Amino acid sequence: MIVVRGHSLPSAFRWLLDGPYRRLLRFGLVGLSGVLVNLAVMAALVELGGLNEALAAGCAAETAILTNFALNDRWTFADAQTGLSTIGRAARYNLVALGGLLVSVAIVAGLTRGLGLHYLPANLLAIGASFGWNYVLTSQFAWAVQPSMSEIEPGRGWSR
Repeated sequence: MIVVRGHSLPSAFRWLLDGPYRRLLRFGLVGLSGVLVNLAVMAALVELGGLNEALAAGCAAETAILTNFALNDRWTFADAQTGLSTIGRAARYNLVALGGLLVSVAIVAGLTRGLGLHYLPANLLAIGASFGWNYVLTSQFAWAVQPSMSEIEPGRGWSR
């Protein structure tokens, strides 16, 4: 059995998923699942449906956004008390995700055309920036995550 910091491997994973960076890690895992959804939907629409690649890309991106919303709503932010309806959270999430897409495209264009960087490293940097954009704005706008009193440590502030 593999032991990490005195915990068996499954409990170490549990600590990661339930520890202080729980939301961030879960958000990242949901994002990775969205990449797979995006690729599968795009391939199906182009190869099986005969759609134009650009139209398929848009449909695939929106499908991934909606599936990511559902997973984030049920898992990443399941305990967030927002007072918003599911449709309200979905609309806000969609706005944030589409904004993240614009950020990503702008960064790729700036790095490739403006600085002459190869498109793949530029895209990796853009993905990182849009991940930060999406996480911060999703937390503050779509689910408006606020610390509960049990998460505030006296003299230290918010413990998340």
